Amino acid sequence: MIINDIQYSNEIMHQKFNGIIYLKSHNERLNLEVEKILFFRAEGSYTKVIMEDENRTPLISKSLCFFELLLNDKGFFRCHNSYLVNLKQIKSYNIKNKIITFKFHTIPLSRRRSNEFIRILSDYGVRYIRT
Repeated sequence: MIINDIQYSNEIMHQKFNGIIYLKSHNERLNLEVEKILFFRAEGSYTKVIMEDENRTPLISKSLCFFELLLNDKGFFRCHNSYLVNLKQIKSYNIKNKIITFKFHTIPLSRRRSNEFIRILSDYGVRYIRT
């Protein structure tokens, strides 16, 4: 586990951030615009990237933790063990039912992360609709 964390740190340090993440998915090189990412979903040791463009949902051979470290100060929040969300893409949320809504997706919000989620939304200045 420590070796993996060191490898992640090295990869993250070498990523120059200009609003685009450069990744590999299978044999394909991807350039993902961060602002067009809705959220990341863990799928075992892989991560599925859910984009604004519904036709593009690459599966990346990196853990969700990798993306959390890479984007933690870029407006992304780990709302659940399996999800990392782009705060700018949230359409609404329901604290009572612990759900976050995007354009065509609804995902869970962890009970233990809900208070932090509310605080970060307000700190980040994100406009949101509370349902």
